[in-house]
Amino acid sequence: MMVRMPAALRDRIKAAADANGRSQNSELIATLSAAYPADAPDSLELLEDFETAMRQGRALVKAIEPTSRTFAELLAQNMHLLSVVAREAGVDLDNPRIEVKSAAQRDEG
Repeated sequence: MMVRMPAALRDRIKAAADANGRSQNSELIATLSAAYPADAPDSLELLEDFETAMRQGRALVKAIEPTSRTFAELLAQNMHLLSVVAREAGVDLDNPRIEVKSAAQRDEG
């Protein structure tokens, strides 16, 4: 089926397809299916939705992996620095004690 449409509409469909990680054809089918729902979901449609979700999930994991690795490295570095500062301050890291004082107690001491 050939469909003529304004270029601006085609651009919006392309943008939506890119954002949803699917082809323009799949985007049109998803949009039309939502506008004209069947009584029960089609198993092929459910499979396509599942595949789209899996692609998006894999892309997300791939995108955050370097950030997670960098965060873990920074956390390790900062934990090392914290332990150095704590030792210099005389804090026993094997048996840390944290005392909570009220403002009045802090003013007295």
